[in-house]
Amino acid sequence: MIDPAVHEQVNDAITVVARFANSRHLAAVHSALSGIDLPLSAVALLKQLEAGEALRLSELSRRLQVALPPLSRQVRTLIESGFVTRAEDGSDARASLLAITDDGRDALRRFTAANRALLDKALAGWDDESLAVLASHMQRLVEDLRRGGPDGADVGPASPATGVLPAHRA
Repeated sequence: MIDPAVHEQVNDAITVVARFANSRHLAAVHSALSGIDLPLSAVALLKQLEAGEALRLSELSRRLQVALPPLSRQVRTLIESGFVTRAEDGSDARASLLAITDDGRDALRRFTAANRALLDKALAGWDDESLAVLASHMQRLVEDLRRGGPDGADVGPASPATGVLPAHRA
């Protein structure tokens, strides 16, 4: 059993990181540095499309662990911005395939460079070993939260807005 004070500290840290990652301030800084106005959710979507072949919305939803309605809205915005294209799926006329455009690749490259500059500045006082340990622990935390613990069933992603698992919301 986790000490209640430690439990509260961990939950507070998760909440603070999630809120900061999704904050208007961070988005504004990324936008100012990159010249691209993209939320982190759009960046994750573009990274998935850049990594390989065109994808159906349902596959993108599965990979990103995002519900279809908000993902569909995000995709529509990226299509309107010229960062993503939608084409008919030759194997199923009811489905479409999403692909990143050259403008989308450029936006992703610029956003990634701005993010690297921000992290380099913010983490300048950290040594590489400490950062590697931090990254490893954060990845383990996310994996454990998704599974509901080291031995639990997969309960899906933690909510970025609250930092808690769906099963634990009040």
